Amino acid sequence: MASRSDSRQATEALHEIEPVFDRTAEVVADNPRTVLSAIALILLSAAAAGLWTTHSRHRAEEAAQAVAEIQADFLAAMGAPAGAIVAPEPANPQIARDARKSHAARFLATADRYDGTAAAVQARLQAGALLAAIGDGKGALAAWRAAATRAPHHSQLEALAWMRLAEGLDAQGDSKGAAKAWETAGNLKQPVAALALAQAARCWADAGDPTRALAVFGRAEARANAGDPIPDHLSARLRELRLRQQAAHPQ
Repeated sequence: MASRSDSRQATEALHEIEPVFDRTAEVVADNPRTVLSAIALILLSAAAAGLWTTHSRHRAEEAAQAVAEIQADFLAAMGAPAGAIVAPEPANPQIARDARKSHAARFLATADRYDGTAAAVQARLQAGALLAAIGDGKGALAAWRAAATRAPHHSQLEALAWMRLAEGLDAQGDSKGAAKAWETAGNLKQPVAALALAQAARCWADAGDPTRALAVFGRAEARANAGDPIPDHLSARLRELRLRQQAAHPQ
C-alpha cells in the first residue's frame, strides 16, 4: 500500500514538472549547459527532500512501535493482565525493582537509537519515572533532562518534559534548578504556561530570590488574565509574598 501511494505521488509530481520543461525548452536550446545543470540540481534537491520526509516518517513509526513494545513487556513483567495500561505492584519487591531497572535501560537505549523523535522523548520520560521509583534520583533527572533538551523544539512534548524535570528537581530540593526548568516550560507557548510560570515563581521564592519570583509571577498573572488559570493556593501564596515585599520596601 505504501509503495503504491509513493508511486502515485511520484507520478503526480512528474505531471506537475512536465509543463516546466515545455516552457523552458527554448531557453535550454540557447543555454543548454547552464539550464540543464540548474534543472538537475532542482530535481536532485526535490528527490532528496522527498526521501528524507519518507525516511523520517518511517523512523518515527518504528520508534513509536519500539517504545510501545517495551511498555507492553514492562506491564507483563510486573504481572499485569492482557490489555492493562497500569502496572500492578508485584508481591515480591525484587521482581518489581528488577523489572523497572531493566526496562528503564531498554527505554534509554531505544531513545538513543531513535533520538530526535517524539517517541524518544516519551521513552526518556518513562525511563525517568521507572528510575525514580527504584530510588535512582540522579538517573531519573538525567533521563528527564535529556528528554527536555532533546525534544522537538517549541512542541507540547518539550514543555511536558521540562515540567517533569522541574518536578523532579523540586522533589530533590533543588529549588533554583526547578525554578529554571519551570520557567523554561512557561516560556513555551502551551496551555498551562501560566501554571508553569507560577511554579517557577514559587521555586524562585523558595530559592531565596523574591525579586525574581515576583517578576516571574507578574508574567504568570498576565497569562492568567488571557485565560490561562493559576491554582488559587499558588496564586494566594505569591500575592502574600508581594504584600510582604511591598511592606518591607515601601515606595
